[in-house]
Amino acid sequence: MDSIRAAQRLTSALLPAAGLVALWGYSEGGMASGAAADLQTSYAPELQVKGAYVGASPANLQLLAPCPDGKPAAGVLLYMVNGMNAAYPKAGFLDMLNAAGRQRPRCLMNAGPDASPARPLANFDADQRRSPVQHIWPSNRLPQQ
Repeated sequence: MDSIRAAQRLTSALLPAAGLVALWGYSEGGMASGAAADLQTSYAPELQVKGAYVGASPANLQLLAPCPDGKPAAGVLLYMVNGMNAAYPKAGFLDMLNAAGRQRPRCLMNAGPDASPARPLANFDADQRRSPVQHIWPSNRLPQQ
């Protein structure tokens, strides 16, 4: 929403200051588009959002987490843990990992998804659905509409 405000104020963008707005996003961008649409009336009521495309959004990370286990994109789970840990450093995301798992997020930041393990849930000591970070999941999913 802030980037839309900035773009509308940027004279070189040739956008109307109070023009109509459409949001578009796919995958994680879809989640951002959906969250922006959900928050628009409270966070940026002056923006005239007329529609939002939310494509292939990981709308509920807690439900999504077990799905790629054992598949080529399994390393996404460890990227997710690393990202959630960066966003909530005191929540204990890394405490859910066993010794092998604690090494993986740092390694994956320098490697592509092909370098990821096929069974990343084996890197967890705890079931993330019953973990100390349980309270964080609801604030990181899109509302049901």
